[in-house]
Amino acid sequence: MHTPTSTQIRFVAEQFTKVLPMAKREDHLQMIETRYCTKDHKCGTTHCHGGWYLLATRKSNEEDSFFDGIRNICNDLGFPKAYKYMAGDNPFETWVRENIELWGCKICTTLFSNRLAFYHPIKRPNGAQNLSDIIDHYLDFAARVEAIELAEKKQKLLSEPPVDTLINQTLKNNHHEKERKSFYLG
Repeated sequence: MHTPTSTQIRFVAEQFTKVLPMAKREDHLQMIETRYCTKDHKCGTTHCHGGWYLLATRKSNEEDSFFDGIRNICNDLGFPKAYKYMAGDNPFETWVRENIELWGCKICTTLFSNRLAFYHPIKRPNGAQNLSDIIDHYLDFAARVEAIELAEKKQKLLSEPPVDTLINQTLKNNHHEKERKSFYLG
């Protein structure tokens, strides 16, 4: 299954950051909030994880449910299109259940309905209490993925022959080709 890149994950965190100034109310994050406020949002409205993402990425008036926010997150993380995008049943949460260590939370994988999906024993012992906690978790997630990307890149570099070896081999092949041509041309 596809693993999001660190760039894709950071992009998602940046989208949440765009709406952070709108999250004025103390209770602006409610993971069980299913309504999406389509007003001017000056009230510091309450949304869930998917609802806040929809607010950050909404492209049309037809997008009006946190399900659309879930779809947008899945798409922005590069997951293939799915038949449905529901809390607990979407490509991202399926991936998280299979990659708990990389996601960074072993106690909960219901990303769109439980604040404990963003649990961290020191930073977020009660899970996500606000939008900043969700952003922080995504940035930690991106750092873990980036560490793997760098390790894979390093491994690939170590498995490839050094450039000077490739140059020497090319020169040697060219020399043999010249000798072969001079033999035949004679």
